[in-house]
Amino acid sequence: MSHIRVTAFRWVPDVAQGLVKDLRVRWALEEAGLPYEEKLLAVGEHKSPAYRALQPFGQVPVYEEDGLTLFESGAIVMHIGQRCPTLLPTDPVKRAQFDVVHERQRNDRWKLVSAGGRSETDVDVEKLTRLTVLEVLYTRRRVEPNNPGLYDCDMEELIGRAREHLEFTYWYLMQKGMIARGEQSRLIITAQGVDYLEENYSTMMQQRRLPSSSDAA
Repeated sequence: MSHIRVTAFRWVPDVAQGLVKDLRVRWALEEAGLPYEEKLLAVGEHKSPAYRALQPFGQVPVYEEDGLTLFESGAIVMHIGQRCPTLLPTDPVKRAQFDVVHERQRNDRWKLVSAGGRSETDVDVEKLTRLTVLEVLYTRRRVEPNNPGLYDCDMEELIGRAREHLEFTYWYLMQKGMIARGEQSRLIITAQGVDYLEENYSTMMQQRRLPSSSDAA
């Protein structure tokens, strides 16, 4: 029998309880009846070179099985589903129906944000996204000065954007020194980010907020 190991954080704050994406992988393994081993990371261990060799972004989960390593929860669940008809139908007709729904949802997540008259170009949408991310982190730092970080999943929920739409935003803001990764790989705003937001906040207020994912259909 294959040996499966799932790596996750040993501890997460209350705000992230039930949201960390290793839970969906655990659920799929339980549903498929596949035994697995847990490897729980101590605080800061996700930054180690050894872990970054498995997961270059320092996030969880990581799935290991007989030399195979996966680190996107969606891909992991699909891999597990190949062994479990409850998760992924084997009947050709049911599988085709599943694929239609899955592809539609996938396309919806990748759909370009509809500016709806709020921004004329994709560049304007990206600029507004940056300011929105900074505003969320700015507010978090002011309200919770001793716990200023947010997980990626929290950010997705708060601003209604999927991770796929935020990777470029995070990259840019980190390169400019406006945000950084703190403990448990959480996003935090820097002093430079605070200055940038305060200087550009009036620009953001002149535009309406980014549409939610449901509005962008």
